[in-house]
Amino acid sequence: MAEMSNEGANSAAGIDLSQFFQVFFEEAGENLQAMEQMLLELDIAAADDEALNAIFRCAHSVKGGAATFGFTDVAELTHQMEALLDKLRRHELAPTTQMVDVLLTAGDALKALLSCHQGTGADAPDTAELKLTIKSLCTGGPVDTAGRPTVAAVAHTAPAAARAVAAASRVLELTVGALADTSLADSLVELFDEIEGLGKIEPLDAGRGADGMRRFKITTTSSDNDLLDLFTFHVPREAVTLQAIGPGYGFYGGAPGAPAATVAAEPSYGFFDDAPGAPGSSGTSSRSGTSGTSGTSGTSGAAGTSGSNADKAAPLPAIDLPAKPAALKPAPTRAEGKVAAALESATLRVSVEKVDQLINLVGELVITQAMLAQNSKGLEGGLSQQMTAGLADLERNTRDLQEAVMSIRMIPMAMVFNRFARMRRDLAAKLGKKVELVTLGESTELDKGMVEKITDPLTHLVRNSCDHGIELPAERAAKGKPEHGTLTLAASHQGGSIVIEVRDDGKGLNRQALIDKAREKGIDAPDSMTDHEVWRLIFAPGFSTAEVVTDVSGRGVGMDVVMKNITALGGSVDIDSAEGYG
Repeated sequence: MAEMSNEGANSAAGIDLSQFFQVFFEEAGENLQAMEQMLLELDIAAADDEALNAIFRCAHSVKGGAATFGFTDVAELTHQMEALLDKLRRHELAPTTQMVDVLLTAGDALKALLSCHQGTGADAPDTAELKLTIKSLCTGGPVDTAGRPTVAAVAHTAPAAARAVAAASRVLELTVGALADTSLADSLVELFDEIEGLGKIEPLDAGRGADGMRRFKITTTSSDNDLLDLFTFHVPREAVTLQAIGPGYGFYGGAPGAPAATVAAEPSYGFFDDAPGAPGSSGTSSRSGTSGTSGTSGTSGAAGTSGSNADKAAPLPAIDLPAKPAALKPAPTRAEGKVAAALESATLRVSVEKVDQLINLVGELVITQAMLAQNSKGLEGGLSQQMTAGLADLERNTRDLQEAVMSIRMIPMAMVFNRFARMRRDLAAKLGKKVELVTLGESTELDKGMVEKITDPLTHLVRNSCDHGIELPAERAAKGKPEHGTLTLAASHQGGSIVIEVRDDGKGLNRQALIDKAREKGIDAPDSMTDHEVWRLIFAPGFSTAEVVTDVSGRGVGMDVVMKNITALGGSVDIDSAEGYG
């Protein structure tokens, strides 16, 4: 099991970051989920700049948090993803299906790494090949059918990448203070020791601060924002000042080596206001927490492995953007709005145990209210009238409170349906089919506990539709159908129950084939059976019409599991089909 490698250093520095671990894991999970959803929705033929920027921001947020807590494996992989996404959003590369596949695979690897660090996963996956693949895609190099970059491509691009990192190195003066305890600044030195590739730090005051101030010289390829994110977990942000004392290389407007043409040419991508590309911008924006410098919006900085590691392929530069000025707040873009909606839905994090405790307390309150109503029947006269009026108010308020508390556990079906977009894509690619996913009734709400239990049955139904239902494109074309099959997931309220439908426009069920297969299995299947009775044969244990067992289907356990799980929830499963129509 992986260790939280930076924990010891933080403890030694007197900084307890354990309280932030859970917040980081939750936010990282939300960012990865949002990134996956946007990748699945990305139009390869006409990629939306807003969507690419939003995906980039998700990766950048995960990288920043991972670097803060010392999860270098997560930070290094997200850095490579940033490099590819940066080239895509700058239109230096055109998006391809292979790029989306690799980014989705990288997202899966990040989830596994985070689970490992959290202590809930197995051994950490090896991401070396994945990082090489992303690097090769960044340089436009070929990647073989197994998803591995060719040796020649890596060997050829590594020196160029190393030169890019070396060229982007900067020398900064870091001033920290005034601090009541100047030894807190020593924890910053430990950061550079713990995080590979962060750079070098040297004290300029021989370890002795005057008037609570400490000064350091930093040589790094990381951006100011990344450094500030790291530093402010150890010292207050307002006590940190970064100032360039070497060539700017385009990072700072007016610094040596900053070409003026770059400032005018780079668009802001809508990330912040006072940036090139924003209406009325001046071409520069002040960077929070820095002094004496201003960062241009469109330039990129490299982060990751140090340029001194000549035996390793150095990562490509990443884009790190300054924070928005508080004075101007433009309307969020469409893609950023999707990310915001995904993250804001979990703004208030409350454990399920606390919600259940609150529900139990409300239940006790309802019982107490009923007891008071029963005992008040013996009262007479005006006292009885006053008590009756008060109990009526109490009953109404208790009922409203109970409904409000119960609604806390309700989540929309969109949370369930969104999981199948990735499954649909992967299954379609594996089976050589073209499948479109349509969802209806996403706002229909269901209890959280119920949602967790219906996900597995729905997974089997979706796999079944993709594998057995929807035909191959050539077969569909021969039948006069469009090459793209349609898989529909729908949820609705009907008569006090939640009805969830899984529909496809595939070949449907073959009555005679089902009867023949049932007889092979020793199941009584007379010809006089109604269509409905024949359709329900597929729920028999071990029943499958697949000729070959694959990793997708064929073992005859899927539909049996669906029936058992839904029945255990007090529900029922029904099936209808028309041969040739789904």
